[in-house]
Amino acid sequence: MERSTKQQQKNEGESEICLKVFAWLMVVTYMAVIFYFSHQSAENQPIKTTNANYLLHFLEYAGLGVLLSFGFHTIKRASPRNILGFGGFYAATDEVHQYFVPTRVASLGDWVADWAGVAAGFILTNKLINRIR
Repeated sequence: MERSTKQQQKNEGESEICLKVFAWLMVVTYMAVIFYFSHQSAENQPIKTTNANYLLHFLEYAGLGVLLSFGFHTIKRASPRNILGFGGFYAATDEVHQYFVPTRVASLGDWVADWAGVAAGFILTNKLINRIR
């Protein structure tokens, strides 16, 4: 009986580690995709209007906000400060990166749209997690 309980605890621990690795691998992969698109020339961008651009930034970073929320939940650190701080910092580094890409510019407006997207993703994920519990 005791051996079965120990094996079950070991399996639960391994599952928890796999979940953490998967969640953070998704975050890093998503951030790499954002970096790739940010490195593309503005001439290759399908949308040129400012409002649509802000919407795309918002949606792109809302996805990051969702993934960050799940990632931080797996390590029991899902506070607004952690998620919004991490997401806002990454968005700022993305804008600095775009400054050095030919035909791209760093924009405070883009950063605000990015950060708002992270916040929306965080809020959505929190509501879903609370509903599941």
